[in-house]
Amino acid sequence: MTNALTAGLVPSLLFGAAFLSAVFFQGFYTEHLCLTFVLLLLWGLGAAWKNYDAGFQLPRTIVVLSLTLYWVWLGVSGMWGRIAYLGTISFWWLGSLPLVFWIYTLSPSREQIWRHAFRWAVLVGVGLAITGCVQRLWYGLEPTAMFLNRNSLAALLTLTAIPLAGNFLLGATLPRWQRYGLGAAVFVLAFGVAVITGRGAIVCGGVGLVLLVGVAWSRVPKRLVVQLLAIVSLAFLIASQIDVLGLGDRMGTVVSSPWNAGATRFLIWEQSWEMLKQAPWMGVGLGHYAVYWPPYRNPADDSAGFFVHNDYLQIWIEAGLPGLLLLLSVLVCVLMTYLRAMRNAAAPAARKVEMTALFCGLLAIAAHSFVDFNLYVLSTLLLAGLVLGRLHALAIPERVATYTLAPAKYLSERGYQMVTALVMGLALLYFVTLGLASFEYKRGLALAEASKWDEAFTTLERAGRYYPYADNVTMSKADLLRQVMALSPESANEQKKNLFVEAEALFARAESLNPLRPQTLAAHALFYQQNPALVGADWSEKTLAYYRRALALDPRNYQARYLYADFLLKQGRQAEAHEILEAGIPFAHPAVETMVPYFALTAKQREAAGDREGAAVLRSQIRDIALMLRARSQQARPGTSP
Repeated sequence: MTNALTAGLVPSLLFGAAFLSAVFFQGFYTEHLCLTFVLLLLWGLGAAWKNYDAGFQLPRTIVVLSLTLYWVWLGVSGMWGRIAYLGTISFWWLGSLPLVFWIYTLSPSREQIWRHAFRWAVLVGVGLAITGCVQRLWYGLEPTAMFLNRNSLAALLTLTAIPLAGNFLLGATLPRWQRYGLGAAVFVLAFGVAVITGRGAIVCGGVGLVLLVGVAWSRVPKRLVVQLLAIVSLAFLIASQIDVLGLGDRMGTVVSSPWNAGATRFLIWEQSWEMLKQAPWMGVGLGHYAVYWPPYRNPADDSAGFFVHNDYLQIWIEAGLPGLLLLLSVLVCVLMTYLRAMRNAAAPAARKVEMTALFCGLLAIAAHSFVDFNLYVLSTLLLAGLVLGRLHALAIPERVATYTLAPAKYLSERGYQMVTALVMGLALLYFVTLGLASFEYKRGLALAEASKWDEAFTTLERAGRYYPYADNVTMSKADLLRQVMALSPESANEQKKNLFVEAEALFARAESLNPLRPQTLAAHALFYQQNPALVGADWSEKTLAYYRRALALDPRNYQARYLYADFLLKQGRQAEAHEILEAGIPFAHPAVETMVPYFALTAKQREAAGDREGAAVLRSQIRDIALMLRARSQQARPGTSP
């Protein structure tokens, strides 16, 4: 019993905890990224130690080959980007799918691990579905749970629901309470997808479900197929009857007006194609799309600007043509392996149904990735890696050719454990220090917000020691010194000089680590603007140069544009300031409180230029922002109408 617990339950608990942590990482909370990989590496360490005597059985299959080559290329393409730490983090992030696949494939007791790990995934998926439904139906908010948008959540629920539907179809011999539990979980996941109304996820998931039903119809009791269809249909029927959802209207746009349904995506794709032309063969570097994107953005594009909303195009842009071809080869090899396994007449019907459910879940995600960014969502990648590992284990022949890597031939057991612990320990150390740096960085910003300058700087210093390669910590330290200098009395000249030298070095360091962050350049310009005597006779030219560089990197950066125009006005260059302000107006801006100063200054300049009507338009937008913020505040209260 103890061995079974260690072999199956403990690894699945590590995966389940990693999966739950990954849900909270959407590109911003690095602590969760680090915790996810710490847990996965511990799972991998346990699997490695258990394989000392038996050795590692490496399957010689086209799926293993293509997936491994894709993984290796992700690492290679992360080396030539201009921002080193982006390439490293993105390699681990995007490479989490092959990492989970390999750990699962090399683990003993894979059957037990899959059974327990998928249960944890279903439990988390049901929790996310309920969270999204509560957000939409109770609070009147966007049903995103912890995700950046509703579509990413819908994709993860689809990847969970279709394999779970396969389990339901194979549950004829299960106790009644287990069948009811499976049916209830399928209903909640399907209802969650319907409430989210992610058009792409619904279409792709529907195709996958139809394929699963077609394969299962002659292989399982037909009453189970009918029950499954009834459960899913009931979930969507109830959702469609809730008028607030607009499920029918949203799905209708897919057929009636596909251009309007994907208008923002078309804008992104068009300009991303222009971006691709700059480096079509080798790419701009893994993880670098977002930092190169702003100058290419169409002014009408109101997206956050992090993703192409087409994973294949984004992989091509970042990892070059080899990255795209290797990714496509993985998809083709999985398809070929599945079809070959389905043609095997000796394979049991139950195995074919389960393989189809797993394949259809992956197929739905692969298809949906043409209109979204599932391959950049950590939780989706982890679950896809586990599902692919299970599909691969079921689909390959029993006597598939393997290469046995036997550590016992080269090292003693103690020596092997020391080497394995050292290699894993280095990776663990990387994520532990990165996570601590992220935690301390956020704490330092909070202390600075509370005007606890000394504590804030000390905390940021500690964050920088944990992970010295991230420019945001260094830039924040420099900007903190800028604020301290601005608040220092005029009599503290010597202290200001010392602080100036230190801040200047920090700004230079931040810009060398990341020359593509416009916020650093804008802060540097403001630093020069506030300290002309310490900069020198050419302080004005240097200030202007930094503001121009910031806007060249991101023309939509309204904060830099506001500071730039404000500086020009103080220099008496009113016409230039007006031109700079107006140049930012055509861009789609977020309705946030920080937009108010920019709109107010632009309205003032319009009025000074005699454009009263234009000024009134901007002041109306300011009022709209205030009303929208008030409405959002009201929506956050339970029971209020949206």
